[in-house]
Amino acid sequence: MAVPDDPSSDESLLARYRAGDAAAFEALYARHRQGLYRFLVSLSNKVELAEEIYQDTWLSLIRSSTQPQGRASFRTWLFQIARNRLIDHWRKHGIHNPLHDSYDEQLHAQADDSAAPSNS
Repeated sequence: MAVPDDPSSDESLLARYRAGDAAAFEALYARHRQGLYRFLVSLSNKVELAEEIYQDTWLSLIRSSTQPQGRASFRTWLFQIARNRLIDHWRKHGIHNPLHDSYDEQLHAQADDSAAPSNS
């Protein structure tokens, strides 16, 4: 986990975003968009559903005033929000699709270097 005082850490970017720095959100989004998208596609096995939950996850982050707790990294916290949104979707639609209690965050930890999620 990054040192909270590091201005480029996810935690610092989140704090700056919450203080009104839109560029900080753009940096967080750019850093995590592909990994989050791949994570959701791998869990849902449906591109359309992954895209819906992807958007819902970022909206949840924008609307939330909470932050990662304890030793959790921003990425772990973001992926947990996404996982919870996906489970909520399945429950709402009466779909039973149990997820493992853990997931391999490193599998989706590639650096993001493209402008938007891809469907590949």
